Amino acid sequence: MFKVIKVKEDVSKRGNGKFYWVFMRDLSDNRSCRTYIGTNYRNFSRWQGIISQVQAGKEIFLDGLVYRNKRARIIDADSLFTVAGVGYASRV
Repeated sequence: MFKVIKVKEDVSKRGNGKFYWVFMRDLSDNRSCRTYIGTNYRNFSRWQGIISQVQAGKEIFLDGLVYRNKRARIIDADSLFTVAGVGYASRV
């Protein structure tokens, strides 16, 4: 289980669109990790609701995420995850 801590918006280096860093805490070992999502990526629609809810101040928990690089603490943004958390009414 992962708790989303914050979202940082940036400029995409691969063309038009925005780029988001999603910072999380892995609750299994209480260490931080992150993933990145671009508005031009196919998986953005899956993360869009998460990003907007966190930016609105909601507390979000994700389950089912997989590390792309565990040593670097980078999560695979293509992971199929489920959402549970205070204030988030729908599933992604």
